[in-house]
Parts: sequence; C-alpha cells; structure tokens
Amino acid sequence: MWGDTKTDPGPDDPRITRASPHPGRIRTGIIGAGFVSRFHLQTLATLPAVEVIGVADIRPERATAAARDHGIPASFDSHEKLLALRPDVVHVLTPARSHFELALASLEAGCHVFCEKPLVCSVEHSQRLEEAAGRAKRRILVNHSLLGDRTVERGLRAIADGQVGEVQSLTIYRSSVPPARSYRVPYPEAGDPFREVGVHALYCVRAMLGRIDDVQAQVRSSGKHELVDYDEWSAQLRCERGFAQILLSWNAPEQHVISVQGTQGRLSMELWPGAMTLRRHGRRDRRAIAAMRPAFDGASTIAQVGVAALGYLRGTTRWYSGIDRMIRKFYSALESGEPMPFDFDAVHDVVNWNERVARSVERGEPSQPG
Repeated sequence: MWGDTKTDPGPDDPRITRASPHPGRIRTGIIGAGFVSRFHLQTLATLPAVEVIGVADIRPERATAAARDHGIPASFDSHEKLLALRPDVVHVLTPARSHFELALASLEAGCHVFCEKPLVCSVEHSQRLEEAAGRAKRRILVNHSLLGDRTVERGLRAIADGQVGEVQSLTIYRSSVPPARSYRVPYPEAGDPFREVGVHALYCVRAMLGRIDDVQAQVRSSGKHELVDYDEWSAQLRCERGFAQILLSWNAPEQHVISVQGTQGRLSMELWPGAMTLRRHGRRDRRAIAAMRPAFDGASTIAQVGVAALGYLRGTTRWYSGIDRMIRKFYSALESGEPMPFDFDAVHDVVNWNERVARSVERGEPSQPG
C-alpha cells in the first residue's frame, strides 16, 4: 500500500512512499505553474490515491495562484524547496530546456517523474535520465499525450488488429493560429515550434510505423506572425515499416488529422473533435457502393462528434483528454508495477529526430536535418 510504513517493502522498492498525513496516498509535487499545469492538477484532483503537497515556479506569484485555485497547501519559488518535502512523484511542467536538470534532480531526490513533452533536447540527456531512473529505482514517463487520446487509441487498435492490412504510409496534418500572448511569449529559437508541436507527430509516427530512420524537413515563412519564425513546416520520414509525412501550419483554423494507408484499407482520425473512419478495400465493391461511401463516412463522423459533444457537456470528457488519460496510465503503472505505456527506445528515437529537425532549421539547413 502506498505510504503505509507498516507494509513498506523496503527502500529499494519502486513503489515506496514517504510518511504522509493521509496513509495510503501518493504525495505529488508540481514544478511549473504555467498553462499546462491546470490540466494536470484537474486530473490529479480526481485521483483518490494522490495528494498534491506543493507547487513550485520561478515566478512565485504563479505558484501562489495555482496553490490557491487548486487547494494545494504549499507553494515555492524553487524546485529545491519543493523537493525538500520529499514527494513521491514530481510533475515537471516547465519549458523543454529545463526538463533535464529538473527531472534529474527529482530522480536523485528519490521521486518518480512525469515530464511534459519533449522529454529533453538531446539524446545524451534522454539516456542519462534513463540511467538515473535505473540507479534510483524510480520510474519516469514523458507525456506523449496523444497516445492517450481515445481516437488515437482506437486507431492504434485498428492497426494492431490488421483492419487496414499492412500499413504503408501515413500523413499527419495539424494547423492552428499562433498561441495568444496571454500565456506564451515568442519562441526563443527558430526550431522551437517543431520542438513543441512536431514532437506530437513524431511519437505518433513512431507508434504506427516503428523506428524512424530518416527525416527530411522544409520550412516556409509567410511573414504574418511575430511569434514564429517559420509558420509552415513539412517533414518526410522514412521509418521501419513505411513512409510518413508531417505538415504543420500556423495559418489555418485548428485541425488535426491522421490518415493511414494500408494494403487492405484506409484509416482517418480527426482528433478535433474526435472521430475515426475506417474504409476497407473490397475486391468486389461496385460503383454504387463506392459512391455511397462518403455518405456513410459522414454519418459516422456526425454520430461520433455528437457523442463527443455530449461528453464535454456532461463533464465526462475533458479538454486535452490525452493528458488526463496519460496521467492515469502513469499512476496505474506505478501502483501495479506494470510497464509504462511505451519504453525508452521509443523516447530516445523521438528525442533524436525532434532535435535534429529543430537544429537543422536553426542552422539554416532545413532540407538536411542530419
């Protein structure tokens, strides 16, 4: 049982927790009280086994506000002060360049770590965190949140069940307007938009097509936006089991579509608002049936959108639901001792290519990320 000193199995057990005023609860700390923290805190508030004991931010007013709004007993202006409370778990929710230092410090303090994406900005740091987790006998997971999204999960199951046959290629298209100044500042580096948004596409490609072997990227600027140097991105990927294309745009209303082509069918996942259509290639499809397919697909999409909308209205579905579900998977794995949703081989691969693409743009070599 979490935190029950009478049944603690010993200092090396990865499930061990410190003394708590609420025996059996997991004591969690939050580092970073920015935009994404509210989604983490909303989910943690619904987990009976979790007790959030403190929040830290280098802007103390943000930590104070988060503590007040979410009923957290303590707030701090540094991660060191939070770690002095000896939490069992730490959520690292800061900008990517600070992840390595904060995650490493948390592991060395004996904490499990749940870290926002991207995990770090180099494969060396990713490998060092894996080694540090092993030495500390603690567990770490990066928030590849779309792998917890219900629509993506349905798609992955359909692929695993062979419903599209052998996957040959996929395309990921994501568009949005630049983030509002209310919670963001201009990206410090030209490659940062890909580091923050492209990473989602990379780990989805990795989950569907296996190891990434090569990426070629190109960028374009419309000159319309102050917050991004390049507002149109294209990347072509060669992977273990096929080819992929990633298209990112900051010039259109929000869309997020993943299209998968297989030897026996085609799969489309529309993540906003959340719908999946599967079209199998029939050998004897007549023209009349083929002509009706768009109507069938449209009816299916309308029904799924209706169900999703009802979930939001009832409060049973959360915005950024992939974050919610990935957090739940993390704590479930901690308590059960089961494997995390994905392994470090996948994490290293995503970190490698995410950073190579971003740095190639910053070097002025967008077509040669290697």
